[in-house]
This record gives sequence, structure tokens and C-alpha cells, in this order.
Amino acid sequence: MPHIAFYAGSFDPPTDGHLDVIRRALAIADELVIAIGVHPGKAPIFTVAERIAMIETVVAEIAGGKPVSVTTFDDLTVHAARRMKADILIRGLRDGTDLDYEMQLAGMNGTLAPGIPAGSPHHRHARSPDCVTGRRCVRLCAARCPQGPQGQVSNTRLSPQHLFHEV
Repeated sequence: MPHIAFYAGSFDPPTDGHLDVIRRALAIADELVIAIGVHPGKAPIFTVAERIAMIETVVAEIAGGKPVSVTTFDDLTVHAARRMKADILIRGLRDGTDLDYEMQLAGMNGTLAPGIPAGSPHHRHARSPDCVTGRRCVRLCAARCPQGPQGQVSNTRLSPQHLFHEV
């Protein structure tokens, strides 16, 4: 049976840190679902359609022939993962603050969906490990990407540069 990994986030915009986690997830999963969480209380910089297009562009370059789909969800991550038949939840870690948060989340997810372990590219069958980003992406957070006028993300070295020419 193929292993389906589910990687949820806002991806607003997709950053090099996201791509690092995607590469690691592709190394352990047979298939990857990238899920954009839609939250009515948040005001995203990019539309869902723009984020899907950006993710599809960069993933096409790194997928290595593995099936990757991009979807959206507006409920709990574990419920969306279950709908997609995922058996691994991919979570990215940048530092100890993320680790503290993810430990709490893993406990809750384990209660809500015990059949879907939180996953790491390093431990396919582990119960709740996480994906640690590479050193270059440790302090990278999409919500903190520099913004210019009208909330547009500045063309920085934090995201794949060709994405900014496409939107």
C-alpha cells in the first residue's frame, strides 16, 4: 500500500523552508498532498489560486515523478488528511518554539486521528516525529516575509525568485 503524506500550511507565500520540507517529505512518501489551509479570520497576501499555482510551479521542479497534489481545506488538518487517505502528517520545525507547539499538536492529533502518525522524512514509521528544516531555513516564516505597498511580498531571497515574476 502506498504511503501518502499530507503537508498542511498557509504557504503565503511558499518559502524555501516549505520547499525544504517538501523535498524531505518526497524522500519518504510515495505520494504527497500539499494542503493550503483556508481560515476566515486571516487576510492572506496571495489568493488561494495564486498559492496553488506557485506551489505547483516549484513542486514540478522537485517532485521527481512522484504524484503530488495541491488542495485546500477549511477544517481540522487531521480531518482533511483522513479525507485524502493520508497515513503520514508532515510538520515542519524551525526551532524549539515550533517543537513545543508541535508536541502539543501531535498529542491532540493523536487523539483525534490515531491512525495517522505525524511524520518525518527521517522516521517513516515513528509515532510523532517532525521534519526539521535545513539550517538555511531555520528562521524562515512565511508570515514574516517582508511586505511592500498594498501587502505585496517583497522580492526577497526567502522564496523561489521566479514565483514573483509569475504573480
